[in-house]
Amino acid sequence: MLLEHGTLDQQMMKLGDLTMLRACVKSIQGDLFIDLRKWLKFPNNEDFVATKKGIMLKVADWDKACEMVKSVKAGLEKAE
Repeated sequence: MLLEHGTLDQQMMKLGDLTMLRACVKSIQGDLFIDLRKWLKFPNNEDFVATKKGIMLKVADWDKACEMVKSVKAGLEKAE
């Protein structure tokens, strides 16, 4: 898959036959963002298409979100 304009790096993870999760680094007007988005493959189409389901954060906010996820994961582990 070709990188779209402004995308510096990307990783894709298959969630199912018709669903993928893509994380990418984008540069927009000199600022760096992390875009985490769900992609779907529709019938009669070979390509995956981005959905509105996702989030794009500035790098500093991404770091804060990752810390929040660690805290949530620790809470889940305590609940199990």
